[in-house]
Amino acid sequence: MNQPPSPLERGAVFLCLAGAAALLSLPLANPDLFWHLSAGRWAAEHGAPPAADWLSHTKAGVPWADFEWLAQLAYYGALRSGGMAGLWALKAAVLGAAGAVLWRLLGRLGAGPAGRALGVFAWLLASPSANDLRPENVSLLFFLLLLERLEAARLEGRDAAGRGELAAAAALFALWSNLHAGFVYGVGLLALYGACAAARSRSPRALAPAALAAAAVLANPYGVSVWTVPWQHWAALAELERYIFEWQEATVLSPWLAPLWALMALSFAALALRRWRAGSAPPEHAGLLTALAWSAAAHVRTAPYFVAAAVPLTVSGLALGLGPRARRGLAYAGVLAALAFLAVLYRPVFARGTLGFDPLYVPARAARFLESERPALKGRRLFNPWHWGGYLGWRLDGDVPVFADGRYLFHDLLAPMYEATKSPEAYAALLDGYGVDVAVVQRLQQFAPVVLELEGGGRETVLRPFYLFFYPRDTWALVHFDDRALVFVRRAAFDGAWVKAREYRWFRPDDLRAAQLDVLEGRASFSAVAAEANRWGEGAELAERAAQRLWLADLARSS
Repeated sequence: MNQPPSPLERGAVFLCLAGAAALLSLPLANPDLFWHLSAGRWAAEHGAPPAADWLSHTKAGVPWADFEWLAQLAYYGALRSGGMAGLWALKAAVLGAAGAVLWRLLGRLGAGPAGRALGVFAWLLASPSANDLRPENVSLLFFLLLLERLEAARLEGRDAAGRGELAAAAALFALWSNLHAGFVYGVGLLALYGACAAARSRSPRALAPAALAAAAVLANPYGVSVWTVPWQHWAALAELERYIFEWQEATVLSPWLAPLWALMALSFAALALRRWRAGSAPPEHAGLLTALAWSAAAHVRTAPYFVAAAVPLTVSGLALGLGPRARRGLAYAGVLAALAFLAVLYRPVFARGTLGFDPLYVPARAARFLESERPALKGRRLFNPWHWGGYLGWRLDGDVPVFADGRYLFHDLLAPMYEATKSPEAYAALLDGYGVDVAVVQRLQQFAPVVLELEGGGRETVLRPFYLFFYPRDTWALVHFDDRALVFVRRAAFDGAWVKAREYRWFRPDDLRAAQLDVLEGRASFSAVAAEANRWGEGAELAERAAQRLWLADLARSS
């Protein structure tokens, strides 16, 4: 007869579930969300998923197998019905459902209430990249559903699937292939468990679910092309590893990955302990942990799949490798460690607020400026940072085509974009080569010393911002800036009067000492600089406007 949980156990369950709920409450912070929304909008307006690119000028008309179209349609529907809060609720619902499946799986593998709660908490804590609205949320849910069913069959000694299970597998993978390419992990999971079952039963029938799943994924609008997309990612891994953090190797130097490394060590220790105490360990567990641990260590982006498997398999190993008292002690120690990690590392994140979307990751004010100038900018070719392309494409809807966004279509542009930053000459060649007329640039704190000549023969060395060298004033006009972004237009591509009315020629971000010297040395009039500063202040935030007024007052006194 099961003993009722003790007050200590009930407290541990409450704290873990509260920690998990806090993690789920974090806002959306993934700029790629917006190109997913653009694709969902396209599908809703045209009654079919997109087949070619329409958001960029670099890949316009290039065929695109949008294997996530169904998830994107759901995103667009959630946005239309509930705004950003609706999208956040969708994330919480999918990840919450995955957590519920994990809770059931942990119980099946021998965990008590505290162990289950800690497992769900640890799963979210060790997968920070998955705690956002991404199509792979559904892949993690389906992966856990599949693992739970496979573990149930293994524990019951069933090596062959029945007709109902085969039909369910086919339906699952037909749906999965229209939501996210993570179905590859599902097929691999079925193949691993099927191979182990076939070896035990000496019957190839156990491999039927994997074969059926591989065929069922063809039930999508793009047919066999859906199988080529994962291999395109694989072929581009060298480029992705070099330029995109989440595709790089996991590092022990990142505090955010500490739970991942702790879980990795504990999972293999639990496997070894089970083999030692029980005499054997399921080959499925050893194979799954090894394959997914290698993938997680090589590419941070794939770590959530390892975590999803490692949490329940670690519990399974500890349930047979340790006694009840040792398991309880380890669980309580894990609760304390997880809560301490949450309190220390996530405090600044929670301070920015929860629910909705975190605007820290998008150039909202620059996009608003571009939208307000849509008639003049329509059809112009845009240059933008990789991670802002999705947001700008969503806001401008193809009227001002972007340079690149987070889709796999643009992987071949990563190297040219990076190499161009090494010199102003290379940068100019890239912009000229693609016919760029408008550029949205991150406002980076990067400076170079420049010696300015003063009246009377004196000199002053001033640290001047990077953009002066990459967007020279004789070619490019600065027409907008805020705390996050700068917008430049090519002078030759626009009407001179339009540029003059919007340009910041003297009052420029991170270059105000040079503006002061220009006034003091007679190269610019105070009235011209003040007019630009006041025009900028009309759209500035309150604190920015106050700082601008203080600077102008100081300049007036000194001049």
